[in-house]
Amino acid sequence: MLEIETSRRPRLRVLQPTPDTVPSVGKEILMNLIDWGRLATLREDIGPESFDDIVMMFVTEMRDTLDRFTRGSETAADFHFLKGSAANMGLVAMVEACARAEETCNAGFAADIEDVKAVFRQSLAELETRMPAQIEAA
Repeated sequence: MLEIETSRRPRLRVLQPTPDTVPSVGKEILMNLIDWGRLATLREDIGPESFDDIVMMFVTEMRDTLDRFTRGSETAADFHFLKGSAANMGLVAMVEACARAEETCNAGFAADIEDVKAVFRQSLAELETRMPAQIEAA
């Protein structure tokens, strides 16, 4: 979330999500985690076999990338990459979490990587409800 300060010169300040600014219960995001229509379109466009491979590669790459992060080691470019990958796969909550983290890094602060990891875990759990074989294989 961005807030514009109007005292003296206007400048942008990135605010960390809080229970007051994000619709959530604890860390559980109360929004659609997955755009299932996006995944269906992707599957139609590339075919079932390629789709399964893409899902497995995506999950593996996201896990590996998130696992190598330590607080403060990640950059805005890292979150931009994750955001784009998540958008291609229809993980809307992950896109939002990565956008918040990217904005935080761009403002010169360390992002809440645990928030991004939690959203990714929730997204994987949701994906697993409809494609358990691909998620389990990853």
